[in-house]
Amino acid sequence: MFQLDNHVSFDGTCADAMVGQPYEGMKGFSLSLSYPTVDEAKRTFDRLAAGAKVTMPLTATFWSDAFGMLVDRFGTPWMVSGGSARSMA
Repeated sequence: MFQLDNHVSFDGTCADAMVGQPYEGMKGFSLSLSYPTVDEAKRTFDRLAAGAKVTMPLTATFWSDAFGMLVDRFGTPWMVSGGSARSMA
């Protein structure tokens, strides 16, 4: 069981490559987490960032109070956002 915080958990089986085939890494997707507050997003981002490659630090954007991207130590890409959505008008 993988548990990131009190709200996100995963209990299942995953496979990354067939036996005898080279593993080319995860491509073409990101797991996205959205939180109602910046504090919750920051707490999760900081936990995921341990040993990760941060590709976009958690910061305010035109669409969210906080948004950041990283690839965790297992090679899984994540997008984390928090706070209210901003108006694009």
